[in-house]
Amino acid sequence: TVDVFISLPQSYAQAREAIGFSWFAENGEIIDYREVHIRKKDADTEAQLLLQTRIIVDELMHNIYKGKTSYGILLIEKFLLALKTRKYLSRNILSSLIIELHRAFGKILAADHDQNRQLVISADFYKPAKFISFSQTRQYIVNLIRQFADERIEDSYHAEIVRKVLVIIENRYCRNLDLKSISDEIYLSPYYIGSIFKKITGKKFTQYLNEYRLRKAKELLHESDLRINELAAAVGINNPSYFTELFKQMYGLNPAAYKDLIRGFPQSV
Repeated sequence: TVDVFISLPQSYAQAREAIGFSWFAENGEIIDYREVHIRKKDADTEAQLLLQTRIIVDELMHNIYKGKTSYGILLIEKFLLALKTRKYLSRNILSSLIIELHRAFGKILAADHDQNRQLVISADFYKPAKFISFSQTRQYIVNLIRQFADERIEDSYHAEIVRKVLVIIENRYCRNLDLKSISDEIYLSPYYIGSIFKKITGKKFTQYLNEYRLRKAKELLHESDLRINELAAAVGINNPSYFTELFKQMYGLNPAAYKDLIRGFPQSV
């Protein structure tokens, strides 16, 4: 009995800490103190998830441009579900996800000069704590993505051109690829394709192609032990030094450092 009373202050402190994560608890869910405390110092996991937020948003946008919004949302839903199992990190990662969505949406809005079509974003979107619960935040994000897809990536002639270009990128990213070769295939001028591509995606063709190649390189780093020159060649970049520079610009660290970071972690969250 004495031991019970001695442990009361510690139990009270643990309960207060767990209450801080009640935002994630819904429908009678119980917050286990071990879920919010044991791995709080797992910096490698947090760094990996922060990188994953940008990658998952890029994948989302790629699927929206292809007219596969539902699949893109499925990727986001899977990511958000995984966050609930990492309550001790979820606030930071969710904030990072929201920032990346804002970045992606902002590029499209900046490229679209039609002032009559504006995506309405609540100020609360940038402050997860303003929402009552994790599920409310998740639903708001999903609804915003659907609104964006419906209003900005409409089923038009221009959108169809971009979808054709994306299919070509997916099939031939590992080879030499430029707007001239694509123009010969779809019978439109390189300048016209490039201008439409920039308007729809918010990115120049070369930038989009390189980012797609780097995402594929990231996948290969999870799946293989290719050397840098082999990795670069496998995704269509013939200069290993240039490949390393691009990789560091996109992910904040070079391929070797990224390989060390993910060692012991699965590719998906």
